Parts: sequence; structure tokens; C-alpha cells
Amino acid sequence: RCNEWDSIFDDLVGRVGSSQRVCEIGAHVIRICLAISFVLLCSPLHAQATSGPCDSAYDLATLEFYPEVVGGAVGAGMVYAARSDGHLQGYRMLGDGLLEEAGQYIGFGYCFDAVADGGIVYAAFDASPGSVVIVDFTDPEHPVWQGALAAPPGGPISIAMDDGYLVVAWSDDSVWVYDTAQGVYPPIYSTVQVDGSLLAAKKRGNTLAVLTRAYELQVFDLSDPSEPTMIGDGLVLDRPTQLAFLGDELIVTTHAAINHFAIQGQELTLA
Repeated sequence: RCNEWDSIFDDLVGRVGSSQRVCEIGAHVIRICLAISFVLLCSPLHAQATSGPCDSAYDLATLEFYPEVVGGAVGAGMVYAARSDGHLQGYRMLGDGLLEEAGQYIGFGYCFDAVADGGIVYAAFDASPGSVVIVDFTDPEHPVWQGALAAPPGGPISIAMDDGYLVVAWSDDSVWVYDTAQGVYPPIYSTVQVDGSLLAAKKRGNTLAVLTRAYELQVFDLSDPSEPTMIGDGLVLDRPTQLAFLGDELIVTTHAAINHFAIQGQELTLA
């Protein structure tokens, strides 16, 4: 078999003139491939993978992202896209549905969501260990990493904002509420330990709602943040996926239905 391959190679060398000529041709091919790759990477189609401003604006209605955008936030005239490759990309809102690329923060692990309080962005990563990092986008072209939130062992499960309060559900089945009005490094306002594997947590005023993977919805009163009090719980009729406040009601989406819960005193009833 080796002799057959030798004869094939000799025939190739004979066609192009010499083995030196083969090397020269190979080098030219490599140069061409590298040039094509460089052009593609620098084109507007791949501009979201680079930091700094972009010369072109994107139509928000038709904008496609790669890698996948799995979460994000809006604040201070910016859209912050949390990408599956660990990048947190900033876009200026130009009006009329147009976005212009700004700077980006490159983190470690899978960035699955982000929330914003003005130009300060809190991004959730599920690296080992997971964390919620603080990124200052006050200068949109040059975002600055400010550190990470104080956190229990493990990683974040969900992240949400409510009027100056950051709510993070952690993998140890605890919910920590941070007061972002106290500065870039927000102190802990309240903590709640939950029975069951956490899926999401949301806050509205002094009411904290927690959704577990055991199909259970738990509601706490944070009027005294040092001693949260459970004011109701209820079962979701199907496997839950998302949790949100709608006025005085709680909305829980499942794979097959939308559940409305009303909070009435110490009771949580299916509306």
C-alpha cells in the first residue's frame, strides 16, 4: 500500500514540477484560506463577536444573533444581550427599531441571563462555580468588570430586578435579595430558604414569589426583611416554566397552560 501512495505522490509531483513546487502551492492555498477567514470574521455579519463600535446599524425586527442570545436586559438607552458563548454584548437603541453595536464583556461559562439597573448590568453565569458578575456599561464602548455578588456556594438559577432590588435564586435553594440603590456592590437586603428545588423567583413591592420544580408556588412577605414570612403557597397544575407578576396576580406558565394566582391575605388561590 505504501508503494501505491508513493507512486501517487510522485505522479502529483511530476504534474506540478517538483516537491518544492507542491510546498509553494500549499502555502498559497493556506494564505488564501486565511484571507477569506479574516474577511468573514471582520464583516458586519460577525460584528457582534468583536468589541467596540460598529459602523452599521441593525434592524431589531430582523436582527439574528450567533451565538444564541438566551437572555438580556434594557437600561440607560441600551440593550444588553446575554449570549451562550459567555459574552455580554451591548447595543445602543437608535430609535425606529434600530440597534448599534457597542462594547462587550467576555465572561467565563454560559451567560444565561442579565438584568440592568441603569448602566450597571448584573449577568448570571453557570460556570463552575457559577456567579453573578457586575459590569459597568456607563461608558458603552468600554464596559468595566466590577466584581461579583456575595453569594452562597453553588451558582445562580434565576435573576430578576424590581425597582432597585436584585433578586437571585441560587442552587442551594435560597433566594437572596440585594439593594442595588446602595451602590455598585449591593448589600444583602433579605434572604429566604425555600423547601424544594428552585426554578425562579420574582419580587413586587414587599411580596416575594418563588417557583419550585416540585410544581409549588410559595409567596413571602418581606415587610420585615430580616424575618420573611410565608403568606401562602399553592400547587401548579402542570410542569412550571416561568413566573411573573401581573398587577396583584401571579402568572405561572407551564408547558400546557397559564395559571393565574390571586394573593388574598394569607391565602394563595387559583384565579
